[in-house]
Amino acid sequence: MTSAFSSAQELTWDDREVAAQQLSGKQLAARNALHDLELRFPDAFKNNATLTTGAINTGIPEINRLCGGVPRGSLSEIVGNASSGRTTVMMNLLHEVTECGEVCALIDVSDTFSPHAASALGVDMGRLLWVRCTKEAQPKTMKGRLAPLEQAFKAADLLLNAGGLGLLVIDLGNIAHEVARKIPLASWFRLRRMVEHTKTALLVVALETTVGTCSALTLELRHRRLVLEMEADAPFHARLLACLESDARTTRLPASVKKSINSALSHVTLETKWNLAL
Repeated sequence: MTSAFSSAQELTWDDREVAAQQLSGKQLAARNALHDLELRFPDAFKNNATLTTGAINTGIPEINRLCGGVPRGSLSEIVGNASSGRTTVMMNLLHEVTECGEVCALIDVSDTFSPHAASALGVDMGRLLWVRCTKEAQPKTMKGRLAPLEQAFKAADLLLNAGGLGLLVIDLGNIAHEVARKIPLASWFRLRRMVEHTKTALLVVALETTVGTCSALTLELRHRRLVLEMEADAPFHARLLACLESDARTTRLPASVKKSINSALSHVTLETKWNLAL
């Protein structure tokens, strides 16, 4: 009985040694295959985390102190009601990026963008691609014309695949929240994934929070009051908007700036820049 047990035990140990040798052989083969792939496709094995550096300055000190700017390589959103300053913040971002010599794209879902207002705020229109999402803007020869939201996501997909943008804005500011919230969360996750490890900042402007958990930064703006001005002899109806005052707060911040940023409620004053020659 003893000899039979010891021989069975020896066989078991031999099997283990053979299995270990086979396993080490497979590991060696896998290591060699991985090394071969790394030589053939070196870019696929780079640490791309170093590409996502910095954030875009908003040009508004109060908001910069609040959120640290709009992070690159991430999906962010600015939400607010009418006259909350959301469009002014968007214009300032376009100005800051184009002034640095980078190219921006604006996907205008409602076709409400004003090139004159953008120029007055210093946006370099030669470095801005304006995508107008209207049925009238589509070729008449195109069969089965797309709805504005479908156009917007197709355009965003094409632009992000092409690369080379400093900032891509999807303006949903005039789309009803009931419609915007029906956008599948998977669509936002796809766009967020496309900008990861790039120098492109993806920004969504909307009435209410639309992107949800996909956003790295959510900045909320709420209208406080309008300040009007007029000359002494001018009629009452000739008053001009001098500035608007809003309350800003962040409901979501990038993990890299949470410890260094004061995310309390901030009071923001946005001045207008009238160009009476227009």
